[in-house]
Amino acid sequence: MYRVGLPLWKIVSNLGFTVSIRIDVTWDTEAQVFVALSRDLKGLIAEADTLDILKTEVRHSIDELLSLQLKPN
Repeated sequence: MYRVGLPLWKIVSNLGFTVSIRIDVTWDTEAQVFVALSRDLKGLIAEADTLDILKTEVRHSIDELLSLQLKPN
């Protein structure tokens, strides 16, 4: 697997290879929500009350962000 954010990741992904994304999940005690951020995929930030909902939100966000970033110019 090749990680999103590394040089040439868009080319690797467009060639059909599997890419991976690191996601950091933390609990925000003040807001009482789980927060997901990624240093690999620009713009990925999500929050939710439960981990199951957060997982759904992150998957939706990844799909949207990858389609925007991999769209031909």
